[in-house]
Amino acid sequence: MGKMQTAQKMPPIEQLRGRTLGRILIKMGILNRDKVHECLKIQGQRPEKVQIGQIFLELGLVDEGQLQMALAAQRGMEHVSLDGIDIPADVVEKVPAQMAKTYHIVPIEYNQGLNELIVALDNPENFRATDDLSTLMGFKVTAKITDPEALEKALAKYYETQQDNNINELIDEIQGDTFLAEFDGRNQSIDLDELKELSESNPVKKLLNLVLLQAIRDKASDIHFEPFEDEYKMRYRIDGV
Repeated sequence: MGKMQTAQKMPPIEQLRGRTLGRILIKMGILNRDKVHECLKIQGQRPEKVQIGQIFLELGLVDEGQLQMALAAQRGMEHVSLDGIDIPADVVEKVPAQMAKTYHIVPIEYNQGLNELIVALDNPENFRATDDLSTLMGFKVTAKITDPEALEKALAKYYETQQDNNINELIDEIQGDTFLAEFDGRNQSIDLDELKELSESNPVKKLLNLVLLQAIRDKASDIHFEPFEDEYKMRYRIDGV
């Protein structure tokens, strides 16, 4: 079975959302009905349960990139090409290098009015990336699918020269922040408005995001913050330890 030629133009996403994978690949011009029916017959003959997409791959009818595009379209995700586009620096900076590399995503556009961050990823089932990005960074996140190789190039292009922030660097930033310094050593009470303003400061946000991201990378089940009179300790619980 030889692989058919890929269509040059992706059909509108409205025509693909919710369709079967075989139907989507037909609409994309990658397979025809006979090939899909043949693969469905093979799937039915397998003693073990195998996804139809895996059979398409095994028979060389599609490549990984085409399959991911079809799965994304099935979920209503649009495709975006990263070739030849220049992502503005202020958009790239919306996602720290460590987070982009951990979740394998690249921010490509930011809509300030909606606080919407559009990101490119190469796995349509990477729900954790969009959920965590929304939770940790506070954005409304819209994901688009892109070619895995193109994503790797974009990560290298926009984040290769960036040094990942570490805890010590962020602590230095906090100590040098004039706004935060106003609260250092204060014995009197701080009202709720001041506390809210303090929590919204960029260094504090960065530090908390880094703590949470590290916990996710280490697969921690709990994060314990222990305040003392002159210091603050943080502990991760990993595998019950």
